[in-house]
This record gives sequence, C-alpha cells and structure tokens, in this order.
Amino acid sequence: MGGAVGILAYGSLIGDPGAEIEPAITSRIACLTPFPVEFARQSRTRKGAPTLVPSERGASIRAQMSLSI
Repeated sequence: MGGAVGILAYGSLIGDPGAEIEPAITSRIACLTPFPVEFARQSRTRKGAPTLVPSERGASIRAQMSLSI
C-alpha cells in the first residue's frame, strides 16, 4: 500500500526539516498555519531558543506543506 504523506512545517522546520524528514520531501506547497501560533516555549535542544506552538492568543503565520509520495 502506498500513499502521500504531508507535514505542516512552520518556524524553523521550513528551512531545516532535519535529517530524518529532508530526504523524503518530494514537493513543497506554501500556505498559512490553519491555527494561530506564538512563541510560547523554550527549546531544550536548541539552547533555550524560542519555539512556536499553537496558541489561541497567536496568529496564523507563513507555513509550508512538505509532501512525500
């Protein structure tokens, strides 16, 4: 069984999807997040860098659907 998989990427994932995801991406579609987000957490793995998370107080931002077929 085959099929397509889509990942909604926003924030740093657009430019750096990571070694696990990057090789599987076959196309990208620009979009906006369908939900509001804001910088509301600190990353444990990126030295405390701010992290975008879904939040009712935030706004929709530039995003990207990364597709793998």
